[in-house]
Amino acid sequence: MQDLTNTMVTLKQGESDEPLVFIHPIGGNLFIYKALVLSLTTDSPIYGIQDFFDEGKFRDYETLADQARYYVQILFENLGSNCITLAGLSSGGTLAFEMARQCLEYGVKIKKVLLFDTWIKAPFDQKFKNYFEKIILRQMEKLQLTHLLKDHDTKVAWLNFLWKRMGLLLNYIPQPVMVPSVLFTAQEGVPEYTVDPSVQYARGKFVSSLQVIPVKGNHETIFDLEYLDELCCHVNMVLA
Repeated sequence: MQDLTNTMVTLKQGESDEPLVFIHPIGGNLFIYKALVLSLTTDSPIYGIQDFFDEGKFRDYETLADQARYYVQILFENLGSNCITLAGLSSGGTLAFEMARQCLEYGVKIKKVLLFDTWIKAPFDQKFKNYFEKIILRQMEKLQLTHLLKDHDTKVAWLNFLWKRMGLLLNYIPQPVMVPSVLFTAQEGVPEYTVDPSVQYARGKFVSSLQVIPVKGNHETIFDLEYLDELCCHVNMVLA
């Protein structure tokens, strides 16, 4: 993985002039995409946008649109006006969706937006808020990153930061983006998430076209190795 900026990194080299860019989910890192990226057969160069953490500080944003605007500026500075495919899991998909809207304002053509189990509106109730810390710590353990949170103050700061980022997501109101999109929907549920598929996946009215592809696993596991081959097959076909 090669840094282009503190925020944008090269995940895989490619010969095409139409890059694929993965946007981080809640947590800010790109580890969740590693196995998929290495397995893709596309000749597009693949980049990642991460929520960079430097010396205990994160960049602050007022809204999710502000965060997306910063990322779009970085894309434009590094990739110019190349035709880009944006992709993201969960909140990363929401950021990709908003980035697509803003890219059009920069004159950057968006080929597709790939949304991996990304909801039009994030589920939120008191139960979800109570489970949030548990969910994040479970994900950190799964990615073998818990060693980064051994210090109590760092752990508290990290969880507070993520809840603030979650606030950006919860308050985001999407606007139509006239780009073709592909939505990969997890076939299994997660107890902590109260998702009504008829509402949460209702993205068709916001895009020029929408292809929906059900995939194995749940919101947290669709990128797991046991489902990788099938997911990779779906993504390769979409990119082709």
